[in-house]
Amino acid sequence: MLAAVLTAEQFTALDETRRADYRQNGEIYELQIDGFDAHSAVTGLKRNNAAILKEKKTAADEAAAYKALGVKPEEIAQWKQERTEQERKKLEEEGRYQDIIRQATDAHASEKQALVDEHTNEKAFLERVLHQNLITRAATEAIISAGGNEYTVALLLPHVERQLKATPEGEGDDRDYTVRVVGANGLPRVKNGSAEFMDLKDLAVEMKASKNFQPAFPATGAGGGGATNGTSSQGKAGARTITRSAFQSLDPTARMQFVQEGGLIKD
Repeated sequence: MLAAVLTAEQFTALDETRRADYRQNGEIYELQIDGFDAHSAVTGLKRNNAAILKEKKTAADEAAAYKALGVKPEEIAQWKQERTEQERKKLEEEGRYQDIIRQATDAHASEKQALVDEHTNEKAFLERVLHQNLITRAATEAIISAGGNEYTVALLLPHVERQLKATPEGEGDDRDYTVRVVGANGLPRVKNGSAEFMDLKDLAVEMKASKNFQPAFPATGAGGGGATNGTSSQGKAGARTITRSAFQSLDPTARMQFVQEGGLIKD
């Protein structure tokens, strides 16, 4: 087996056929093989050897110190074992401490999320109350003020509510909400030819004048029933008649279609 490093004397004694495998590096000769770095190998061996010698010296010094105190080698071994056990327990305690920290952090995060969820639910509840107390009530009053009745409200309320928005105004104790008529872009609408905001009565009047929504309002002419020229839509031949409860069970679109087609409601 070839040695990684040879002294000059060992190299001289080497067979001529083997000398070509070595290269001189100062006072030594290093083995030259592809993929093998003799210098690194030697450096590593020296480093390991130095570490071993240092550990050996430390152990010898400790043994000498304990011997001077009259301590037996087996006692030294026991003390080292106890110290190792103490270090292990310390690491375990540190690990449990980290677990406690993580648990506390997770608990805090859960409490925080619970508060966020509670706030979100409370906000949603308040928005529903705000919508019911402000928007629905305001829309109902506007429809009635424009000459509508309970059927008109049932038909037009969803259409009116879609065009309303409760806007906060003021600050602090003076803060209040105002119901505005808004367009498709969500911005407040203004009256034609004016810089004033359109109010709910204006919207109801506008819808009453619309050919799409006018039939929902009671007629003012002699004929009644959604007519404005004195002709009664209730008098149309073949008009469909349903009960009040059946009419109320229809969705807003179906109600509007029923009225536009001249349908009749009976108690």
